[in-house]
Amino acid sequence: MRILGTSVRLGLLVVCLLIVAWAFFDFGRRYVDQWNARRQRPIELTIMHWGSPAEDAIVKRLVETYMRDNPQVRIIRINSGDAGAFRNKLKTMMAASAPPDVFYLPPDLLPELAQMKLIAPLDDRVNAEPQTWRDDFFPILLDAFRYDSKSELIGQGPLYALPKDFTTAVFYANTDLFDAAGVDWRAIQKSGWTWDEFETAMEKIRALNGTPAYAGREIYGTMFQLWSDTIRNIVWTHGGDYFANKPEGGVDFTKLALDQPGAQTAMRLIARMRLQDHTAFNATGIAKEGGQEFKIGNIGCTGPVGRWMVPQYKELTAFKWDVLPTPRGTTQASMIFYTGWTMSSRSAHADESYKLIRFLCGREGQIQQARDGLALPSLKSVAYSSDFLSPQGTGIPAHNSQAFLDAIAFARLPQNPRLTQQFSGLLEQSVNRAIQTGQDTPEIAASAAQARWTQELTSPVRSREWPKMPWGTIIGVAVVILVGAGGFLWWRAKNEKLGPLDRATERSGFLFIAPWIIGFVLLTLGPMIASLLLAFSRWTGLTPLSEAEFVGLANFKQLLTYDPNFQQSLKVTAYFVILGVPVSQVAALAIALLMNSRVKGITIFRTIYFVPSVVSGAALAVLWLQLFNNDYGLINAILRPVLSAIGWNVLAFGAVFMIVGVLLVRGIVNRSDRGENIVPTSSLLPGALLGIGLTLAAVAIIMLVRNIAGPTPPNWFGVDTTASPPVNDAARWAIPGFVIMGLWGVGGGMIIYLAGLKGIPISLYEAARIDGAGPVRQFWNVTLPMLSPLIFYNLVMAIIGSFQVFTQAYIMTGPGPDNATLFYVLELYRQAFEFHNMGYASAIAWVLFLIVLVFTMIVFRGSKNLVYYEGLR
Repeated sequence: MRILGTSVRLGLLVVCLLIVAWAFFDFGRRYVDQWNARRQRPIELTIMHWGSPAEDAIVKRLVETYMRDNPQVRIIRINSGDAGAFRNKLKTMMAASAPPDVFYLPPDLLPELAQMKLIAPLDDRVNAEPQTWRDDFFPILLDAFRYDSKSELIGQGPLYALPKDFTTAVFYANTDLFDAAGVDWRAIQKSGWTWDEFETAMEKIRALNGTPAYAGREIYGTMFQLWSDTIRNIVWTHGGDYFANKPEGGVDFTKLALDQPGAQTAMRLIARMRLQDHTAFNATGIAKEGGQEFKIGNIGCTGPVGRWMVPQYKELTAFKWDVLPTPRGTTQASMIFYTGWTMSSRSAHADESYKLIRFLCGREGQIQQARDGLALPSLKSVAYSSDFLSPQGTGIPAHNSQAFLDAIAFARLPQNPRLTQQFSGLLEQSVNRAIQTGQDTPEIAASAAQARWTQELTSPVRSREWPKMPWGTIIGVAVVILVGAGGFLWWRAKNEKLGPLDRATERSGFLFIAPWIIGFVLLTLGPMIASLLLAFSRWTGLTPLSEAEFVGLANFKQLLTYDPNFQQSLKVTAYFVILGVPVSQVAALAIALLMNSRVKGITIFRTIYFVPSVVSGAALAVLWLQLFNNDYGLINAILRPVLSAIGWNVLAFGAVFMIVGVLLVRGIVNRSDRGENIVPTSSLLPGALLGIGLTLAAVAIIMLVRNIAGPTPPNWFGVDTTASPPVNDAARWAIPGFVIMGLWGVGGGMIIYLAGLKGIPISLYEAARIDGAGPVRQFWNVTLPMLSPLIFYNLVMAIIGSFQVFTQAYIMTGPGPDNATLFYVLELYRQAFEFHNMGYASAIAWVLFLIVLVFTMIVFRGSKNLVYYEGLR
């Protein structure tokens, strides 16, 4: 037996050595391959873009062609997937001082990156090109990538990118619905239409509801794409804009023009069609997606959007579609959506990077993109060719491609402030209350947007210029502290009288814990100290740390007294903690009591309750996103008939359930006392009481839903626009929805409580029973005291975890209507990785640390006489 054990150990040792040897060999092989690749292709360029599989294939083919023609260049290509992920990844790479050499430049990033000098001007290189090559680009596209850092205006200053492609704005029409409604869409293609004519046409399409041909379907006239740029397009056509003009010329980015007649008329048009006439599809919260409704043929037209929808619509077979121009108001205007290739100012191969950009924007790539229907070519010679207007063999149905080109004549470039993302966020939050939810009038929305924008521009952090962080002084003080601490420890150790053996033991101990100490200092304590220092700074994270500015307590002043989003995130998170922590702990303890029963198959049920707690947050959020859908989700599908059936008899309904529950408990207890069940009454009674409690809780929820939401279930994460006035259901139901979702993962706490229940001596219950204690007294005087250390532990961990909710809200709702689901960590993430206010985000993080610390100390202090530690008695 001993020989067998030795052989097994030697075999395992050999296997481990082989695995280690293979790991080193594989690493060495890959290093050699990379070295050979660098030797054969000494110039290495990294490019980054986003795009669908079709666009990815185009960029891949272009890169392979370029590498074939330039054998000295090796290109590493990164496709981030979508534009949102691209922005985050690009900024992260820049913050890590490893930006891609060449990358897409969306217009909203141009002001920010140009101001920080993170992208290189291309004027000298472009001016050296032949005039005929430059003239082949649409002039508006070259202007689109010019930016003047002093005036902060697009169309002036240095050129920072070459246009890859672009698109004007149009409406995509379901021509079958137009024909059925008697609307001549061909005449619209020829002569255009006004917004009055647009409303009339949408009313005719909406009137198809109830006709035999469309029985059982809900038909809408249109669906507006309500993004910042598309709303602006509609505002333009009514003679308005987002920002006012300066008297001396130029744009005044401090004053909004949403209160002017043009913008007000546009917002009233959208609100009227969505909220009053219901000719426009209006989805709020988790509901049917408008794009899908158009694809299945229930919406007459959608827009204003660009050419990128063509690849999605070319597979449609349920109806015929075509392209219509954007309606005109007092004027005709078209938003221009565009992207260019730019290069980093930190690129080690500037000449090769520009050469690659020139190739990527060349005729070959333009033709491929035109034939795939992704966008308009930026070269006029390709845009007006058959490759764009009538490509053959691509599978794209014949449609009015000329409408995209006709719109160039009245296309306009949007002027955006440097704080584009902050402005877009507050604009969406303010304007959507008027045009999407109907909670405000357009006048109130305009006033609120101006107030929030002024507050953003005049916040304590932005109110003045700040000096640079004194990193030299900080480093000097840190060195002095470290040297002093090290000297003190050395002096103390030297004066401590230890024998040789003790010294050796001490050295061995320090040697063993050294990896942990080094890791803690470098990976935990070091970043914490850096974060604390950054909390007193203004720093984007995209520039070197030496560019950080010292702002003192301005970050804390802003978040505590000046930032409504921070205050809202505190309210939302506090509501979740107060509601979620008790519910989750009671549920975990109750289930543990049930799972402590000694019945056949109980281990299966324990597994069933525990497994959901190990499901990842992202997968869980996607699952519950469907369950909470207010149109077809399972939760509302159950609530809808229940609410309709019980009516005002909810009290009688609850009383019946309570009586049945009491009778069941009484029968169980009687059978247990007669010895008919091997499960002790002390285990069964709490479980039965749990059943009654859950039943009564369900009845209470039904009563609450019935009294607040009426006979229909709530729109859990959205706004009920059918109510008058509209009701923000998310403000009432979003947090309870997240609490319900959290019950899915109580299995982790259940396992801890179950382990504690198994450790309670049965003699305690026997002694209590001899003393005349019933099941309830046994539970109160034996079970809870013995579980108090575990209750205390789970309570502390639940409080800490509840303050850190992020994944569910980020995936399911984002901030939500009126920031109803703006959890604390979600706001921290937005400030750090969307707005890149790293200093401000660090201040938010430290406030969270203090909040959690205070709550934990309160719980520790309050539990002093409530937690029973047997080992200390």
